[in-house]
Amino acid sequence: MRHACPVVGDSMIVTHDEPAARSRTNYIVRLSLAADGLPGRYEEVWTRTEDKVSFELCCIPFFTYDLSLGDVIRTTTDDGEYEVVSKAGR
Repeated sequence: MRHACPVVGDSMIVTHDEPAARSRTNYIVRLSLAADGLPGRYEEVWTRTEDKVSFELCCIPFFTYDLSLGDVIRTTTDDGEYEVVSKAGR
């Protein structure tokens, strides 16, 4: 399985072409990388959600530190800030 990580355009949004758990995904969330030392840059992560409030990560984040496949997050702002709801133990 290939895990590509291109940076797209001038907006500096990192995307995932082949998420690790693609068959589980139903939503893409844009996360801010400002807290990781990359202000103005974002990582789009593939997720699974039932309520559009909590999102289980279905990809392996490249630049969003301390997040792993299977972690559950909740976005806190429209600008991509988030909080960790639960860790998958990876």
